Amino acid sequence: MAKDKFLNSFLVDRYIFLEFFLPFLFSLGLFLSITLFGFVIFNLIDMMVKFGIPFYLILKLFLYNIPEMLYYSIPMSVLLASLLSTVRLNKDNELTIFQNSGRSHYRLFLPVFIFVIILCFLSLWFNYSIVSKANFEVSKNIFLAQTKRNMPIYKENIFYKDFQNYSLKRSFYARQFIDGVMFNPIVEEFENNIITKIIQAEKAELNMNKWTFNNGNVYVLEKGEITSSLKFEEYSFPFLSSLKNIAEEIRSPKEMNYFELKNYIKDLKISGEKTSSLEVQLHQKISISFVSLFFFLVAIPLGLTKKSSTFAYTFSLFFIFAYYIILFISTALGSLDIINPIFSAWLPNLSVLIILGLLAFWKAKKS
Repeated sequence: MAKDKFLNSFLVDRYIFLEFFLPFLFSLGLFLSITLFGFVIFNLIDMMVKFGIPFYLILKLFLYNIPEMLYYSIPMSVLLASLLSTVRLNKDNELTIFQNSGRSHYRLFLPVFIFVIILCFLSLWFNYSIVSKANFEVSKNIFLAQTKRNMPIYKENIFYKDFQNYSLKRSFYARQFIDGVMFNPIVEEFENNIITKIIQAEKAELNMNKWTFNNGNVYVLEKGEITSSLKFEEYSFPFLSSLKNIAEEIRSPKEMNYFELKNYIKDLKISGEKTSSLEVQLHQKISISFVSLFFFLVAIPLGLTKKSSTFAYTFSLFFIFAYYIILFISTALGSLDIINPIFSAWLPNLSVLIILGLLAFWKAKKS
């Protein structure tokens, strides 16, 4: 008896899971195609015409773009698949049959809920391990395609502050950083927050854990006035690890994984740089990975009230559009320090729960 009950339960779970999984695969293919054609293929064709890029490089760029498009397609696919499967079961009165047999809606969709949770953690891992690396390869290959040479380590207007015991010890500025060489560096040293020395040079290179300055001057100051100066051909300066990390980091936030971006933000904070925008993008690496769960929580109860697949498609498009508008606004607010970066990253997901609450209230009021 217990064995039969377990078998029946397993068969029902398998049936419900397949009712969701097959539309999920269809939706994933649909949204992946839309994103690839809408955001990738037309841009690649335009680049091929403008820069005469060979086909093999276009194909390479296309393949490297797939991980990011797949990452963003997964939540949209969960939303549409949840609606399509629930609407279909409701339309054919199968939900009523299952409910009359003593199986609640919560238990009925438990297999799908577990799958979506697993999918969220897989998305988190996928973004960490694959998407960030693929995005960096896209940038490198676009640079190669446009310039016919490999991407150099290049930055402009590097500014760094070194603090000791919460007191400014020195500031460092360089006009350019190209492949390990600082051009036109200026170092200001402080004691009790008063500038005491200025070092200027044509360039600086990192050798043996020291910055070696070439062809410059050292100025000693007292009470804001230069009291002595020394011209030099070579001058060694203690190694600053954070400065090196900041100078050599040429990747954008989406080209770094969570821990790489977190360490980069840490280095910038030590230097006194404003990092709100980067912090928002850091927390979004987690929040966006869990969008699928929030979409699922909205789609299932809403699908229980509808019997039209047309509604599923229409609602999905409008809901996704609304979500990304909220995402854009919340990102801007967090980057401008109007709201906390963590709250900014999770606000779009929380707004989904608010919509869920409103739908539940509307349904209760209507009944």
